Amino acid sequence: MSRLVFLDTETVTLEAGPDVVWEVGAIVRDPGRPDAEWRFQLRPNMGKADPGSLEVCRFAERYELAGHQQALAWYPAETPKPARLTFGALAVSLHTLLAGRHVFGICPSYDTLRLGLFLRRQWGKTPGYADPWHYQPHDVEDEVAGYLQGLDSAVPAELLAVPRPTEELCRAVGVDPESYEKHTGLGDARLARDLHDAVTTR
Repeated sequence: MSRLVFLDTETVTLEAGPDVVWEVGAIVRDPGRPDAEWRFQLRPNMGKADPGSLEVCRFAERYELAGHQQALAWYPAETPKPARLTFGALAVSLHTLLAGRHVFGICPSYDTLRLGLFLRRQWGKTPGYADPWHYQPHDVEDEVAGYLQGLDSAVPAELLAVPRPTEELCRAVGVDPESYEKHTGLGDARLARDLHDAVTTR
């Protein structure tokens, strides 16, 4: 069994950059062990922020850094008191956590690109640096669409539309999209995990 991570980031803009991520949710899965949930927040470049992105992820309501803190880490994810990290310590933590893992998510290339840019900024002087995760991310919406098409060649066309209709795909495999905290790092990582499990454990 491969080492997996279900991953999601929240950003202050849709544009790519090394300083646009402000929240990371990660659920790691190792053979023979229960899933482990991690949550991180880090200080973004608010000069790049756009109002729409901030509103969707409820930045003003959920951002927990204060003063000059660079990053916070919660493990387990629901622990009330996070660890305080520098950007450098966060980069080490993320690199260690994600090393050798296969990334699954909802449009995971969005997340791996931005995390990769952040890590490369922190590790930029390290010769031969490479992103720690497996190079091929897996989109769970594509997994679900393929599963449904394999079950029934007459699957409704709207379920196979691009971009993928997330909520309709969820309901088609018995996952209630309303039971997740949308547009949060951990909420979307949990949804990605449950969609993956819905089509791979049957």
